[in-house]
Amino acid sequence: MIQQQKKAKDVSLLLPYFKNQQAHYEYTKLKDADVGSDGTVNFYAIVLDSNFPHKSFKSDRFTCSIKITDPDQPLDKEGISEHCTLVMFAKRYEDLPITQRVGDIIRVHRAYVGQYKGVKQFTANIFFNSSWALFSPLNAQQAKAESVEDSKVDKFIYNEREYLPFTFFGRSFSFEKSEQRLIKQFREWINKTFSKHHVVSDKYITPLAEVPQKGGKQPDSGKYYDFDLQVKVVQHFRLDDYSSEIRVIDESNEIWYCHILNMKYKWVREGQILRIRSASIEHHEKYERVFGLKNYSNILSLPYNSIIGKEINVNIPAAQHQVDLALLKSDQKIMHPVIASSIQNQKIKFAPLETLEQILQQKAQGAGKLHRTRITVEGINPDIENISQIIRIQNTKTNSTREIGKSKVALTKDERFILYFQFYVQDYSNYLSNQFVRVLVCDPLEKGKGLFKNFTGDDLQTVLKGKKQQSIIHDTLKNLLKFNVWIEAAIEVLESGVMIMRDTQINEY
Repeated sequence: MIQQQKKAKDVSLLLPYFKNQQAHYEYTKLKDADVGSDGTVNFYAIVLDSNFPHKSFKSDRFTCSIKITDPDQPLDKEGISEHCTLVMFAKRYEDLPITQRVGDIIRVHRAYVGQYKGVKQFTANIFFNSSWALFSPLNAQQAKAESVEDSKVDKFIYNEREYLPFTFFGRSFSFEKSEQRLIKQFREWINKTFSKHHVVSDKYITPLAEVPQKGGKQPDSGKYYDFDLQVKVVQHFRLDDYSSEIRVIDESNEIWYCHILNMKYKWVREGQILRIRSASIEHHEKYERVFGLKNYSNILSLPYNSIIGKEINVNIPAAQHQVDLALLKSDQKIMHPVIASSIQNQKIKFAPLETLEQILQQKAQGAGKLHRTRITVEGINPDIENISQIIRIQNTKTNSTREIGKSKVALTKDERFILYFQFYVQDYSNYLSNQFVRVLVCDPLEKGKGLFKNFTGDDLQTVLKGKKQQSIIHDTLKNLLKFNVWIEAAIEVLESGVMIMRDTQINEY
């Protein structure tokens, strides 16, 4: 895995690897490749599906299997493209392509043509003399718009590198000017066809609601069967430097969970439509609605303009709310992360997530910069058992605050009630340590924008007198102290070094 990642990273400086040799390659359309011919063919194709490179079950070689098509393959009446199979063999794992995007363009040199179960099959022996190169389905303009945090794939496709591969086999690669026209033609076909047709078949896709029956232990054989999924990511939560948990949903309106490796699937993000190849519940039956992945399993994203994404018609907020509510009300430990808040500022809501460590390192940038982070609350000061202690009076001109005291509260014209307390928080970067970071909450509770959606600053005086309102605030804050409950917050670091929470609202349950 590490060697493959290094290879892909080195490709960001591709020009030194370019080999302008005199050899000329003729590229064959998939439909024109003759089955059983003695010679080999060179071709360009579009990836429809792929498993992850793995050790062969029948030999000491490494292998991967890829479903491919091209613009000349016919579409059936349901808009599904006729496909071929590409099987690749190599002595080393890192010599095989890792493709995790439906629509990737693959170039193969010196492949044999055969047939398996009525489907045309190309065989590329990388350990002998075959080779491959992978090209992005995005042009330069799309790559800039669709660039992903930490992605090394699309950042160097702009301008003069637009037609160069993002990874390839060998020390160098050859590329002729005529191939630019081929790649451009393929990209245009991908954009046009995926926006109007399904292209990829859902024949072997299992709805999440049917996973326990189709993927569970079979009564006749005692075996567990792998299954394929087509889902939308509704939550991507980083557990540590090595793994994350994703929440996914499909048209059956069920939410399931899966742990993924950050290095292997570092491009996965919320909102994507994914095809998950060879999922399993063999070792997860004790957990409710959890599936796992095997060494040959793969996750592929669909093109951003795919019509399939538009057809997934589910009420995601309602499904998320129902799942979170059930987890929060459970008497057992919460085994899946619950994000119990949302950021109201649209500019920061979709910004890259930062750890507390990263935010503290950037405090020299000065006040005013907001950081998006996910934190868990380990303590609240003052004690929330007495709600009056977290309500103070603020002077809007001087920003100074004072305690309410036991006497009758009287406000001057420049004063207002605010929520004022501190969270003691951690995130995954320091979760296993005894270190905490103090985050100040100083919230005037503007209508609809404050920490509590249904409370405003004017309501706080009523809260001081009403036990029902105090109970609502108390129970909401107490939920935040539960294990595996997290806050997604916008944090500002003041010039004094104080971290203050801004534009954050706790979800209603």
